[in-house]
Amino acid sequence: MNKKIHTDICIIGAGPAGSCCALGLAQHGYTVCLIESDTFPRQHIGESLTAGILPLLKQLDVLAPIEAAGFYRPDAAILHWGNVDHSKPLAINSGGFQVDRGVFDTLLLDKAANTGVTVLQPATIEPPVDTGTNWRIEVNHQSQTKNVIAQKLVIATGRKTPVKNPLQRLSPPTLAAYAYWKNSAINGIESRVEALTDGWLWGAPLPNGQFNIALFSDPDSRHFNNYSTIHQHYLQSIAHSQLLNGCLAGEQQGELHICDAAAYVSKKPADNRHFFIGSSALGIDPLSSQGVQLAIKTALLATTALHTQLASPQQSKAAIEFYAQKITDIAHQHQKIAERFYTEHAHKCNSTFWNRRTSAPANKATTRPIKKTTAPAYSPHTTQLKLSSEARLKNQPALVGEQVKSIRALHHPGLERPVAFLQNVELARLLEFVEHRSRTTREIIHEWAPFTGIESAYKILAWLLEFKVVNTVEYKNDTGS
Repeated sequence: MNKKIHTDICIIGAGPAGSCCALGLAQHGYTVCLIESDTFPRQHIGESLTAGILPLLKQLDVLAPIEAAGFYRPDAAILHWGNVDHSKPLAINSGGFQVDRGVFDTLLLDKAANTGVTVLQPATIEPPVDTGTNWRIEVNHQSQTKNVIAQKLVIATGRKTPVKNPLQRLSPPTLAAYAYWKNSAINGIESRVEALTDGWLWGAPLPNGQFNIALFSDPDSRHFNNYSTIHQHYLQSIAHSQLLNGCLAGEQQGELHICDAAAYVSKKPADNRHFFIGSSALGIDPLSSQGVQLAIKTALLATTALHTQLASPQQSKAAIEFYAQKITDIAHQHQKIAERFYTEHAHKCNSTFWNRRTSAPANKATTRPIKKTTAPAYSPHTTQLKLSSEARLKNQPALVGEQVKSIRALHHPGLERPVAFLQNVELARLLEFVEHRSRTTREIIHEWAPFTGIESAYKILAWLLEFKVVNTVEYKNDTGS
């Protein structure tokens, strides 16, 4: 008879996203079953982690074991890119890690298991079945068939998912070819990035003594006809490199790995039944070295959304909208950053690779630029202020404490996105005072101060005036009393 495992959430995939989501949900008190097909430790690309990952690891209470693992902590990188041509380390990315992903991923998984997560590893699954009330996943584990029955399903398996997941491509097709080297003649623990004519190279030493070198290029390049020509071009690119040719003094370990490295985002990263996280939700250009960091970020966002759904079902729709919007915003924001970096080098190299990555159509502007003007002096006794006719207070999903709630937020053409809180105060509650009638500054500060404090009240009002969210209704020259 098949064993049944009843759980609140089933997560498929135990990379950084899956393990951190499982850990976060277990810390909230939910039962979690985490399924992984590979045996750990296993090697995986994505070894350079920026300092932005530190607060995420701290939030999950897993920073201490990561810091104690003996990973490299480079405080610089070496770049040949655009106008930057440094053969010596350039002080960037201070505080990050250069990790062995086999060890790093195992530490995260062990933390989840020690927090009460049920781990099935190595295991294979049949396609998950949504019954409408729960998910049923048939798992083959330790020569047994186990049936996992879960309220919610989280997919963290990368681009290939067991549940339909249409993707929107955000960048030109990009191919990554990488391999590990030993006995390299390169000294130092810094990562290295070097622009080439038809692509770019990244390389970094790992704590296990290996050196990883990755080549990123167009898949339709004449060098990429088959495995043999790709490998030959990979070796030639390293030989012509000023920063990484020292690896050729050593030897390549194992085969050359080839994978898709184009940026993309899930068209529907969440619904009421399941969530996509990590590289199942989005993929960013590898130039940023933030893939693992964003994978964990999506895990924490999904944890919040799932906690909201299970603890406050009436806010389920808001939780889904919140998560989906965050994923979309993150993906497009990082794509814009990548395009700026490619533009920095494009003027030095007029090739198809660089032109493709700088000529991508820009997203239409969603905000109207604010003209900086000097505000006229006015008297708080007589000058009336009122909410701009262009400002709207509309319901918007927002993070309130540890859950998502639908609350009124400020929408205005001068703002990049809706704003729900300023100075940790719900903004709509303050704007209601000037929404339908004009008030003087003195009246506004007097009304807001009990909720914000006087100093914060003045700061909020100054911000609203700067972005023309509130406008003067009349101006009188007060000469005094």
